[in-house]
This record gives sequence, C-alpha cells and structure tokens, in this order.
Amino acid sequence: MLKTEKECIEYIHSLGKFGKKSGLDNITRLCDALGNPESKIRAIHIAGTNGKGSVSCMVSSMLKTRYKVGLYTSPYIELFNERIQINGKNISSEKLISYTNRVKNACDSIPDFYPIEFEFITAMGFLFFAEENCDVVVLETGLGGRLDSTNIVKNPLCCAICAIGMDHVSILGDTIEKIAAEKAGIIKEGVPVALFHDMAAPALDVISRVCAEKAAPIVSDVSLGAENVSRSLDGSEFTYKGVDYRLSLAGEYQTKNALTALDIISAVSDVLPLALSDICEGLRCASWKCRFEVLGCEKGIMVLDGAHNSHGVTSLVNEVNNLLGDYKKTFVFGMLNDKDFEDTVEQICSADARIIVTDVPSYRQTDSRAVFNCAQNYCPDSIYISDCRKAVDYAWEHNTEGGAVCVFGSLYLVGEVRAHCLELTGK
Repeated sequence: MLKTEKECIEYIHSLGKFGKKSGLDNITRLCDALGNPESKIRAIHIAGTNGKGSVSCMVSSMLKTRYKVGLYTSPYIELFNERIQINGKNISSEKLISYTNRVKNACDSIPDFYPIEFEFITAMGFLFFAEENCDVVVLETGLGGRLDSTNIVKNPLCCAICAIGMDHVSILGDTIEKIAAEKAGIIKEGVPVALFHDMAAPALDVISRVCAEKAAPIVSDVSLGAENVSRSLDGSEFTYKGVDYRLSLAGEYQTKNALTALDIISAVSDVLPLALSDICEGLRCASWKCRFEVLGCEKGIMVLDGAHNSHGVTSLVNEVNNLLGDYKKTFVFGMLNDKDFEDTVEQICSADARIIVTDVPSYRQTDSRAVFNCAQNYCPDSIYISDCRKAVDYAWEHNTEGGAVCVFGSLYLVGEVRAHCLELTGK
C-alpha cells in the first residue's frame, strides 16, 4: 500500500516506463474492474492541438457558478493534483493517496495488465468525479482523441474541437487532415459539436464530414467572430451574438477560445441552464496559469506561456508584437527535441527580441544544444544558459529599461520556473 502523496506520484510516473498503450483496451479493462465510473458521469469532452485547456477552464468557470463541476486536464503546471479538480480546488493529498491505491489494486487484479500513466490517472479521475457526484465533468483529452483514454466516455453532453495544428505528427499523422481526423474521433452519434471559430479549412472539412456521418449537429457558426473587441495585457472585452463579455485572459487567441466555450455553454443549456449574469461572471473570472500569464512590476513585465509547437508559438509571437510592441523584449525559451523546433525557432528569431535558450526539465529533452545551434543560425547573438532558473535570472537582471521577459516553449519549462518568476516580480 502506498502511504504518502510522494510515493503515489512516483508510482504513477513510473508507469510511463513500463506501461503498454493498447488503444482503448487498457482503459476499458481498468474501468470495468472499477465498476465503470465513466458511465456515471455527465461529460463535456474537449480535444484540439491548442486551446483545449483554456476552453476547458472557461467552461468550468462558467458552469461552477451554479453547479458542481469536475475538471480533468493535462499536463499539470506546478502540482500533480491540478489535473483533477472540482470547482477550482485540486484533489486533496488524502484523496489522491486513497484513489491511487484503489486504482492500483484494480490494476493488480487484472492478469497481464500494464497500464500507461495517462490511463491510470484518467481512471482515477473518473472514479473520483463519479463518487463526488459532480453535476458535470469537463474532460480534456491528453493526446489526439480517437484513441485517447478519455474517449471511453460514451454519451457526452457536448464535444468540442479547438484549434488544430501540426503537433505529435509521429503519432497523429503528418498532415492537418490526418490530425483533424484523430481529434474528430471524439465525436459521437447525435451529440452536439462546438468548434474553434478560426479553424484551418482542411481541418474544418474533415470535422464537418465526420459530424455529417454521425448526425452530430455543429453548434458553432464559424463565420461569426467577436465584435467590438478591445484587448490589453489585462484581457479583453468583446461582443458575441449581441452580448458584451469581459475576459481576464490576455491574447487574441483567448478571445477566439472564449467563443468556443460560449458555444459549449449554449449547447448544454437545456441540461445545465445558466443565467446570463452567471455566464458573464464565470467567463470574467476564468484564469489559467501560464497561458499568456502577465506578471508585472516597476522593473518591467514577465509573461509566461506554454506555447510549445509551431501553431502555438505563432499565436504567441503575434500577441507579443501586438501587446508588447513598445517594450524591449527578451525571450527565454526551451523546446523538447520531439517537437518541430526548427520552424518554431525561425519564428521566434524573426521577432525583435534578445534570445536566451535554456534546458527543458523533462526526460524528453535529449539535446538542448541542438535547439541553441538552430537559434544561432537565425540569430547569432543568441545565448545559452542550461539552468532554466539561471536563464530567467539573467534575463530579469538585464531587463533594465522596463522591458518584457517572455518565458515559453514548454509547459514543463514554465511550470518549473513559475514560482521563481512570482518571487522575482513580487507577486
């Protein structure tokens, strides 16, 4: 029996070394052994390359103004417990220990069973949310959709597909169409589907075809956008379908994500009705760490962002240019080698910024020097500081003109330095 939270988390992480992914077979067998908790929850299922975490956060924030809402996300930023929440509160240490042991016991009871880490955590989440009697669970996919462990949920209230870009191509496919088809694998017969309003045309074609095949109504009018938009580092104000909204998350892409979140709320309104005042207040209060998170003080501004692929970095660089155009900028970034870092580095180096490359604190970081060498090809003045905290310290110490330091490239990176950045900026 695992007795401490530390032991539980170490055990769960160890599954990544020994587990064997087998489509949905593992998660099906595990949930069967647990009494099928996934069948006892009402879910809103959200997939996408970028933005699915932010959309999940917004939907949860709006619904929890009236309901008991489970939120399942990945990866975590600072604490493992962040992945399983109810009404904004992480699963407690005591319950994490209890549910880890219960799921471990179920695994041990199945002959020749070797789950991967994500399958184990997903089963924990299902069991926790079911036994806590959540009114609804906002369920973010981990990777892809069709074969993602969360896709064992049979009858969600709504499915949503956020922005799609080129990421995890070795697993999901090497074209937008192939990736979109994997994401569209969460779409169920007759279940309403909400979409990102600026979806790439090839992806939209694939998803629309799947929706038609499954008689799943698309509830998003993607021809509509936000109107009367006003953006700043504090967030945005906009009008959608004649209603004025305030969003505290900065960035044009967050405004677009908000439209998808509002479409989801509309799609489930018959089952989970909300007053307009609750919707507006919930959206205004939505917060999500390390998604263009702005930390400011007299010395300047620090921005933390989890952008980790070409699509995400394109959006980030656009926001930096739009919202931080007059600031002297320093980029501190590190990327995993299994990402398409060459294309991303080219985008980063096209911006008017000092470039500092650092290591990502992850076993998937195999050769940070390769990322640095690539940066030097485009920006010879780039420097390399292996320790990510020392890289942030260097950038902040040299931020002498009230400039802006932007840390990004991996959620593992920004999660590692976030507490340190809060200290530096006095937050």
